[in-house]
Amino acid sequence: MLREMIQALSGYVDFNRHKGEPGYKPAMPLNYPRPNYTTEAWQHHVQGIVKLAVLVDERCKIPSMLTLSSLGYALDEEARYAAKQVKFAPATKDGNPILYWQPIEVEFKLR
Repeated sequence: MLREMIQALSGYVDFNRHKGEPGYKPAMPLNYPRPNYTTEAWQHHVQGIVKLAVLVDERCKIPSMLTLSSLGYALDEEARYAAKQVKFAPATKDGNPILYWQPIEVEFKLR
């Protein structure tokens, strides 16, 4: 797993170095599943954004995820679950799929 993460970070650095060049395209989310509120968060009127970084592999799967900012009240776990449901088009380099760290923000807003 560590080797995969290092390879992905290397790909991310390489990708950002060539950002905007025609041969490079980032991973693109195709859907945005709505996260579930926990009862405790709802009772405390918690709203905000959980920021995540997800590793999108060449098969558009998410083998790894990092939480960059947290809300508590078990909303981080709900955000991670929602992020796992996102479908992606892969990041590509010269038309070939590559590993890519994709930032994702999961918003919790009371309605």
